Amino acid sequence: MAASTDPEAPSYAFDNNDPEAAHRHDYLATMLDGPTESRLAGLGDLTGRRCLELGAGAGSIARWLADRAGPTGRVLATDVNTRYLPLDAGFDVLRHDIVSEPVPDGPWDVIHARLLLVHLPERHEVLRRLAAALAPGGALVAANAVPKVAVAPLLVVWLGFGSVPKISMVVLISLFPIVVATMSGLTSTPVELTELARSLSASRRQTFVKLRIPWALPQIFVGLKVAVTLAVVGAVVGEFAGGDQGLGYVIGASGASADTSLAFAAMTLLSAMSVILFYLVVAVERLLLPWAREITG
Repeated sequence: MAASTDPEAPSYAFDNNDPEAAHRHDYLATMLDGPTESRLAGLGDLTGRRCLELGAGAGSIARWLADRAGPTGRVLATDVNTRYLPLDAGFDVLRHDIVSEPVPDGPWDVIHARLLLVHLPERHEVLRRLAAALAPGGALVAANAVPKVAVAPLLVVWLGFGSVPKISMVVLISLFPIVVATMSGLTSTPVELTELARSLSASRRQTFVKLRIPWALPQIFVGLKVAVTLAVVGAVVGEFAGGDQGLGYVIGASGASADTSLAFAAMTLLSAMSVILFYLVVAVERLLLPWAREITG
């Protein structure tokens, strides 16, 4: 097939020249904005902060940042194609290529990039320049930027065959939702309760241990329920990449031999394992936190 010579033809998966780009932005916002906002909320109060949003797409996260930064802060949304970025949504818009152009207008208190670094061969150099553009104490939020499946073969090379690379893949895939849920829970403690603890002369450690952690536990268990099902996915990916046993290995081997019945049997077992693990976490939550359902409605 001949390569397209049309300069407006899509060159990668998230090209804004794609006729379906508007729908794609809506789908991505629906799927990813919630976890992204929880992660950014974990940074604390953003009032007055200078925030840079790279690969802003349709600007949903830039708009969220602008609402939090307020009139005393600044949010700059950049993209190589800014056709879907509104010009009157409370943030600045700049057509910008992070690969070939310097980081604009630094230093920044918060730099956020979602799904941008996945398709950049120069991601390490870009990350280095973004980190250099942070103000002291600033935060660079680009986690989950590298697809975990792509790391699986490297784990086998670095850690060898056996259980260690599989466990590492499980940790990589399942850690992110736990971290996001924990940060969301720790920062959602009602102001009234923290003021009450302060009025009782509670130390920061006492406030953290006796107030923030108990209040965050329901959210932490939400992350655990997501992570425990992702852990099964991580184990299968690890077995695909370098395993010689396990259900993931069985699925790969049965696919190579066209034994679809064996593959479906293995997938059925994996589904059953995921459901069982999920409800085990639910049971532990109800055992340890019988009060959680009352405060969460």
